[in-house]
Amino acid sequence: MTAPTPIDSLDLRDRLGSAAPPRVLDVRTPGEFETALAGFLAFSKRHDLTDHERAIACNNLAYLYAVEGNPEKLAEADELSQSAIAVLPNEAFAKGTRASVLIRLGRHSEGEKMIIDLKPEVTKISHQVQHSCWLALAVAQQCRHDEARRHLAEAREKIP
Repeated sequence: MTAPTPIDSLDLRDRLGSAAPPRVLDVRTPGEFETALAGFLAFSKRHDLTDHERAIACNNLAYLYAVEGNPEKLAEADELSQSAIAVLPNEAFAKGTRASVLIRLGRHSEGEKMIIDLKPEVTKISHQVQHSCWLALAVAQQCRHDEARRHLAEAREKIP
C-alpha cells in the first residue's frame, strides 16, 4: 500500500477526477470542504472503482460527515465508515475515521478507545493533532473536562 497523499485546494478537483482517489484531505480553507464533499460524492458513485478505491472514497466521505457534524448525515457516515473498515481493517486512516464517526454518534468510549489504540500507528503531526481534538470531544461529552483540556493543550503544542 502506498502512503496517504495530502491534497490542497489547487489540485483537489483534478485529483478527484483522476483514476485513484486521494487518501488524505486537508480542508482548512473556505470552500475546500464543500469541494471535497461534492467530489467524493461523485467519485464514490463511479462504476470503474476497485473495492479498495471505493473503500477509500467511503472513508473520506464518512470523515467529512463526521467533521461536519450534521446529525442528518451521521447514519450515512456510520454505514460508510463500516464499509470502509471492512475493506481496510489495518489502515490507520480508516480506523481514525471510524473512531471519529463513533464519537459523533455518541459512542464516546468506543471512539476514544480506538483513537488511543491507534496512537502508536499515527506518526504524522497533523493526524496526531486531529486525534487529540477528537479525544477532547469524546471525553468532554463524558464530562471529563480536565482531560479534555489536556487533549486540547496537547493538540496546540503540536501545531507549528
